[in-house]
Amino acid sequence: MPSTAPASSPALQLEQSLAWLCPDLAIEWHSARNGHLMPSSVAPTARVTAWWLCPAGHGSWEASVVARAEGLTWCPDCGPCPDPRAVSPEDGPGSAARNHILSRQLASTAHLPRVNFGRSLARLYPDVAAQWHPTLNRGVSAESVGASSPLKAWWDCPEGHAPYAASIRARTYHGSGCPVCGNERSALMRTAAWREENGWSLADRFPDVAAEWDGARNGTAVPAGVSASANCFAWWLCPSGHGSYRARVHNRTNSRTGCPRCALVRRSVPGPGLSLADRFPEVAARFDLRLNRPDTPQTVLPAARGKRYWFRCPGCDTALHLLIASATARPPACRTCREAGLDVVSAAPLELLAA
Repeated sequence: MPSTAPASSPALQLEQSLAWLCPDLAIEWHSARNGHLMPSSVAPTARVTAWWLCPAGHGSWEASVVARAEGLTWCPDCGPCPDPRAVSPEDGPGSAARNHILSRQLASTAHLPRVNFGRSLARLYPDVAAQWHPTLNRGVSAESVGASSPLKAWWDCPEGHAPYAASIRARTYHGSGCPVCGNERSALMRTAAWREENGWSLADRFPDVAAEWDGARNGTAVPAGVSASANCFAWWLCPSGHGSYRARVHNRTNSRTGCPRCALVRRSVPGPGLSLADRFPEVAARFDLRLNRPDTPQTVLPAARGKRYWFRCPGCDTALHLLIASATARPPACRTCREAGLDVVSAAPLELLAA
């Protein structure tokens, strides 16, 4: 069926159209199925869907104009473009695989409007642009691509390793580099001597966490020889005297976790204005201090799940063992007093219940 995409704006100039900027794609335009939509009336950045003819004779297929211009889609029968990381630079500049890759991924920057020099890779990231491969990028320069472009390019390794392929965005925003150098650096960082020498150990970066290291249970491992971001488990001593506990190193440093017993105590102790006495004073007035010892209305959380406490009925002084959520939902009272119509809202003073 013909494309239902709307025609582009009549104000589009020929120099901004797909026919002018992407002549190789305009050749694959299916005029019969696209109806009134023409390559001269759409821009390479248009998100409209159009029909395309496979140059290899595989028929027609649908794809958006911008996806074709950016090299993100292709004939479903021909298959995707090969990954540039799978192509060796030793294939030579005339390699058909490399020409196919760069014509659809990197050289597609020529299909789109040129970026301003102030936003280019060469202007914003001159150190990264200095590693731009001079020959494998088919004449595309670092001055003509944006610093945040997702397109892939070939790069020179400053350490002399083989050229490698990576997207421009990965190089600028994510700080990626030569994969060979990255593997060598990772292998070196795994040695305790390197971490201790360069200040990457747990003892150097987090001395407060290293002070809780349980030397007796961690064997021969010491904080000076462990990476601060290590994923391994270790034993730690609680500074509050709760004994030794087991936790990952990176959880102690990155997430700042600590003793689980201390965390439980912190969660169970209400903060200022959050206790039962502060939020529900009428319920706290019926809190039985003798049966609930050592808990008091000042140390009980009203939102504690599954917690039961003893309360006194204001009518007959019967002890009621209730969930804290039930006691705060309605004033505590026994069934007999409620059925008798006793005013259970009025509570006895807190001092009487302490006797």
